[in-house]
Amino acid sequence: MYAHNYIPDDWYSALEFAMYVATQNPSYVQALTRIVAHFITDVAFEEKGGYDEQNEFKDYLLTTLGLFEALRQAGMEMGIYGNSFFRIHYPFRRFLVDRRHGYQQIRIDSFPEHMIHYNYKDMTFTVPDPSPEFAKTPMPERPKIDLEFIDRRSNHKEGIRLRALNPRRMRLSMNYISGHMEYVYSFEEFFTAAIKRGDELNQVIETPREMLEAISKDMDFKFGEGKIFHFKSPFISGISNNGWGIPPILLHYTTLHNMQTLRCINEAVARDYILPIRILSPSQSISGGGSDVMSATNLQIWKGAMQNIVNKKRQKPDMIFTAPFPVAYQEVGAGGRALAPVDLIKAETDNLFDSMGLPAELFKASLAAPEVPTALRLFETANIHIPRSFNRFVQWVVNEICDYVSTKRLKAKLLAPTIADDMEKKHVLLQLAAGGEISRATAYKYIHVDDPVEEQRRRAKEDIKIQEIKEEENQKAERKATMGSGDQIVSAMAEAQAQAEAGPPPDAGGGGGGGGAPVQQPSGAELTPLDIQQQAEEQAQQLAQMDNSGRRQALMTLRGTNPTLYALVKQKLEEMRAQGASQGRAQATAH
Repeated sequence: MYAHNYIPDDWYSALEFAMYVATQNPSYVQALTRIVAHFITDVAFEEKGGYDEQNEFKDYLLTTLGLFEALRQAGMEMGIYGNSFFRIHYPFRRFLVDRRHGYQQIRIDSFPEHMIHYNYKDMTFTVPDPSPEFAKTPMPERPKIDLEFIDRRSNHKEGIRLRALNPRRMRLSMNYISGHMEYVYSFEEFFTAAIKRGDELNQVIETPREMLEAISKDMDFKFGEGKIFHFKSPFISGISNNGWGIPPILLHYTTLHNMQTLRCINEAVARDYILPIRILSPSQSISGGGSDVMSATNLQIWKGAMQNIVNKKRQKPDMIFTAPFPVAYQEVGAGGRALAPVDLIKAETDNLFDSMGLPAELFKASLAAPEVPTALRLFETANIHIPRSFNRFVQWVVNEICDYVSTKRLKAKLLAPTIADDMEKKHVLLQLAAGGEISRATAYKYIHVDDPVEEQRRRAKEDIKIQEIKEEENQKAERKATMGSGDQIVSAMAEAQAQAEAGPPPDAGGGGGGGGAPVQQPSGAELTPLDIQQQAEEQAQQLAQMDNSGRRQALMTLRGTNPTLYALVKQKLEEMRAQGASQGRAQATAH
């Protein structure tokens, strides 16, 4: 195939090529990210008891050490390079050694950084003389001397770091019989240059002594036994790779090459065929005298005039232009939508996902299809090497840190992904709970409901509160429909009072009592609507302080003597009762 012409023929060129292809194909990287993220779950310890210590250690692994970030990077590199290498950097403190007057250790950070220079060949630091005889002399004025150094380990595990190594700088040596691996690292040129200059102290001070020694001898660095964790993608036997994993991206390169070719075509179509070419040309119209107008026109002048119109139109779109003769307008091209290989790109993308064993629903974050649990199980089985490599890495990290801080080793691993199981189990358990076959507590814990009884109590309280609000609103509506609003009642009382003061109408005959009973008031006083409202509030306050039987009797008496005032007082009592109930519910909720 045409794509095979670009495949490199040596190993380190292949790693460089894999990195380049990955950076040019974001869809592959995104699919790879989904695959890796699916297997990064929570950390669990197998030992029973000691939950506080285990939770503290897990928080250290995830927060301080960044275990999940390291797993994600390792999975990404394994999917691109086929290999990923990690080491653990342990903290240390560096001391300068002065042997001129006995043996004296001096912390290197006791000198100003700009006055320290590292000599990489003899592995010494040039610093101001720390002798007591120069104690009163300013640092810049002291003579300079060269001192050796030693490193002492620091027991603070907060300084431990997980460090990834560039696979393109690694050299592997494998015994073909035992499979024993040795790892040699070639330092980056910019790093060795910084060490040799000796002026970038942050590079020198935090680099272990054994690595500085390798740089001083212009040699690569060989790691000790068990100090490197090697993630490796599995592949068939028969390929001499000297212990390396084969980059999976090379296995998918034909599909990626086709996708990139289609993208190039898509880009060319977008550049040349999406926007049409717009052409202005002289019209072929004939003048009234029968002669062609354009035959007597200088076309260069005409072209300049048309270009001037185009420029002004771009500057001011709402301008109106005139021309002494008709102008023809034509669009050429603009058929890019039909030429764009959108369907082909989609087909190649689906082909890539199929070749990677990635369910399309997982990549698109859509888990609505009923076949998803089965597809996820097949996907997890096809990529079983990923969680197993992750578990070995987690255990290796835990062992190394426990040994460093001199504590008992813990058995740790990542929990298995439960998406497929949860999707089926939740549905089945909820059905069994609805049928009364199992308890609600068993079924509801998978939807994060810890106490079904408490949830039922809360639901009952909500229903009661909703019913109370409905009844209260219904009573208000009924009262308004039968008696009218408070303003209407006050207006009716004022009207009745005015009629009582004016006496019976002329045609009313004898005395028979007026339209309403007299309101309790001082003799000869006139009541305004505001006075009536205030009197109703006062009587409502008095009745509210009475017991139920006394209040009921007083209301019956008031109803017989003055029905209008009775209606207004009853409304005030109901408003006071509703307000008290609302305050009681608020206090109960607060407690």
